[in-house]
Amino acid sequence: MDGVIENSNFTGFVLRKNFGEWFLLDMREPHAGYKAPLKINASGAEIYIRLVRGDKRECIARDIADENDVSFDMVLRDIEEFINTLTAFGVNVL
Repeated sequence: MDGVIENSNFTGFVLRKNFGEWFLLDMREPHAGYKAPLKINASGAEIYIRLVRGDKRECIARDIADENDVSFDMVLRDIEEFINTLTAFGVNVL
């Protein structure tokens, strides 16, 4: 998954992978100055992509829990924390 992932569900944000690092860029206008991109890990990028696709958080959590043999409740809590981070960055996660 190299390159840019444009998304229409969260207007104004672009997920980009550069040299193995994931960044979420706020491309909304106007800015009151420079806004640093949000650096996220590969799991965060996967969750973000699935949220953009419209997947439900519970479905995402179930898949991650099953793939990694970890607790569904723990993964769901982590996803909720990640969504809080996205919201603080300005992303309107439904």
